[in-house]
Amino acid sequence: MSEADSEYLDALEDAINKQRELRDKENEWNELATKEKKLSLLQRDTSGANAKEVAQLEQEVQDDREKLLDESIDNVVDNLKELYEKQKEARDLEIEYMEDVTENAQYFNDWARSIMASWTSTEIMQDWFL
Repeated sequence: MSEADSEYLDALEDAINKQRELRDKENEWNELATKEKKLSLLQRDTSGANAKEVAQLEQEVQDDREKLLDESIDNVVDNLKELYEKQKEARDLEIEYMEDVTENAQYFNDWARSIMASWTSTEIMQDWFL
């Protein structure tokens, strides 16, 4: 029971951490969108008064995009690795189960053969069934 509780708590902690990561990512994407809107407004100014701020904001937007896209790609790769590990665990458990079934089937096959080998006459066989 303790192992099941521990696994449940670990899964719950993972779910909470993933939820927090998603919230943080959403905030980062929202901040990028805000910067892009501000940049768009500043670029409409044709006087050149905001040229330095526009250049700085363009660089921030580009850096933020690259960072978010890189993190997204890393997240996809990490999720694929996690999926692979879970599939590997499932395959290993399936193989273990099939080996157990085969082993048990072999045991019962040997047991049945030993019983049938002990039957030397029809009467002994009938007595065994009754």
